[in-house]
Amino acid sequence: MFQLSKKIGALRQGGEIDVDKTLQFFLRTYRSGAFGRLCLDDLDPASVEQFFCTSVQEPPLSKNQDKKAKRAAQRQRSLEKAKAKNLI
Repeated sequence: MFQLSKKIGALRQGGEIDVDKTLQFFLRTYRSGAFGRLCLDDLDPASVEQFFCTSVQEPPLSKNQDKKAKRAAQRQRSLEKAKAKNLI
């Protein structure tokens, strides 16, 4: 970390490392993809299994899809009530 801080000029008076500036530089560089395909995730077998189990679930509905589903359910309930009262 000292070498990186020195290289980017993130040293304080007395040669102390400016940790915040160094970490911000590292994260900005990492996010821009300058390090290539690098993974910081935990890749033990249990973590990988948990990731794939949770990502297989269906994604949540959008607001419009949710509204449409609620309207369809309401329509179905109304039809069932009408059939129960022998109106249809």
